[in-house]
Amino acid sequence: MATKIDTIIIFEDERVANLYPLTLTRPAWDLLCGSGTLLERIRLMFPTSMLGFWVRDYMASYVTERFPDIPVNQPPEDDGILINARLVDLSVLSDLPQQGSAVFQDDTPIIAAFEANKISPWYLSGGTSAVLDGFNKGGEVPSTAVIDYPWDLVDSNETMIIRAAGDVPQPFDFFGEVDPLAVIRGRDNVRCEVGTRVDSLSVIDATTGPVILGKDVTIESHVLIKGPVYIGDRSLVRSHARIYGGTSIGSVCKVGGEIHSSVIHGFTNKQHDGFLGNSVVGSWCNLGAGTTVSNLRNNYSPVRVQIGSRVVDTGRLFVGSMIGDHSATAIGTLLNTGTLIGVGCNVFGAGFPPRFMPSFYWGGAGSLERQSFDITVSAMETVMNRRDQVISDSYRQLLEHVYHMTEDDVALPTS
Repeated sequence: MATKIDTIIIFEDERVANLYPLTLTRPAWDLLCGSGTLLERIRLMFPTSMLGFWVRDYMASYVTERFPDIPVNQPPEDDGILINARLVDLSVLSDLPQQGSAVFQDDTPIIAAFEANKISPWYLSGGTSAVLDGFNKGGEVPSTAVIDYPWDLVDSNETMIIRAAGDVPQPFDFFGEVDPLAVIRGRDNVRCEVGTRVDSLSVIDATTGPVILGKDVTIESHVLIKGPVYIGDRSLVRSHARIYGGTSIGSVCKVGGEIHSSVIHGFTNKQHDGFLGNSVVGSWCNLGAGTTVSNLRNNYSPVRVQIGSRVVDTGRLFVGSMIGDHSATAIGTLLNTGTLIGVGCNVFGAGFPPRFMPSFYWGGAGSLERQSFDITVSAMETVMNRRDQVISDSYRQLLEHVYHMTEDDVALPTS
């Protein structure tokens, strides 16, 4: 357990751009990994600490609206530590740097212990990590402790699920309702909150890793879940779904078909048959019936993915699709290995769409057209209203900023 800390500032650095399209519409500390986000894990680990955020300017109003009790882009009043928003492994916080020192990952500061009266220049400079170079180097964190690209969430997810399950004291009772004809294997490795239901002839197999079920989760009949798996509050798993290890599903989702080693953020639907593997899907997405993702190239070569204006060699054989918030696929959609789909996209038509689909584009292999901002936001509002959610003025302004900042994005050769 880390020592008591009065003030924690979670800051974003320039490398959040490598996490596009997921961080186009959310701070990096709001990405799901394991059974929660970095922010949620820090709140559990340091429940009495004062929190603060440093985020990109265009997100400040929206973040302030979501977290009105947490200062945003304001210098702290007390000494404390800075934590990089891309940190996923909080075990490195058990050995904090000395005041005036920082712990790095390569040349990037990840954790820094600051004095309040010396941190103001960092804020005045826009919170760039370059100012943090003035801290003494107090050590290194392993590369696995930090996410650099969207697929790193997939790499870290299984470990984070296992660690979250271990944080729950034993013995642990199963608080949900289990049909007599359902099977739970490795019951001691299952974490379940109240209101969750497992219907007949479903199998939860936690002998391969923990299974964590949130509140009011519904597991319909004939479902197979093999841990490590996390399913968030009020989510629904449709009959005949097969969910395999390394998968996290956020709150208020509806999922079906086959899912393996993937992260699905809240309020997203993948209700029907079709394979999703080694992928990260944002919030408010809908994958139509039969949508299938390829996660392995036929020649077994490393997968290359376009992130913004750069093509990145992932160095990995298994990479599925990275899908931004508010995007949808039509029935029968096929997504090639290493496909990246931006924010507010609508994918439809025969054949494989481009492996990079810029934000706010509609279409597929035949043609692509960028939709107007108003038309796209109107579709977003329709989807959110079905869940009794609205697009606030600050969120609309954030989306409009993303619309304009991505207008020059074009697909590059990735083969």
